[in-house]
Amino acid sequence: MQELSTINFHGDEIQAVQKDGQLFIAMKELCESIGVNWKGQLKRIKRDEVLNSVGAIMTATGSDGKNYEMMFLPHDMISGWLFGLSLNSYTGEKRDKIKKYKLECYQVLNDYFNKGGAINPNANDEQLAELKGMVNNLETACIQRDGVIAFMSNTMAPVAPKGTVSEVNGKEREYLVHSYFRSDKGHLVDDRQIDMFSKTGAPE
Repeated sequence: MQELSTINFHGDEIQAVQKDGQLFIAMKELCESIGVNWKGQLKRIKRDEVLNSVGAIMTATGSDGKNYEMMFLPHDMISGWLFGLSLNSYTGEKRDKIKKYKLECYQVLNDYFNKGGAINPNANDEQLAELKGMVNNLETACIQRDGVIAFMSNTMAPVAPKGTVSEVNGKEREYLVHSYFRSDKGHLVDDRQIDMFSKTGAPE
């Protein structure tokens, strides 16, 4: 049995439950809160191969203490579901709200695929801190990648004797690998690269 809680989603108060560490949104209540026809959206969810595969029917306890069997979608699928709403079915304020959201989605998709990422101007301090950590991790990965590329692109002809690296160990093994690939920029070979060359053996 799941207990419903209330969260804020784009200015609307909607009902949700936690299951296995993941947040699920009550879809009928969400549709009613933003003025979307629930029966039509239920059919749409069932037709959609992605949404139907992640949707879940769960029994939840409402604020009135009664149990209800409800349709839920994972929280991270709601933005995509909203993006798929058709403007033709709505007028007035509801239509303007959905149109504004869809325009924002188009901009976010463009920024993600063409500018390297999208930032929500309304992100809170916790979200910004998490984004900063992600950027730092990405920078570290890029530096490591560029270091490997630079090392491989600046190597010279092999000068080590014939044989395989696996035939030696310790400092001699490391020296043998380094001697295969001399760099004029002084890039070092790390343990992972040493292991790689130990499997491939020395070039002829």
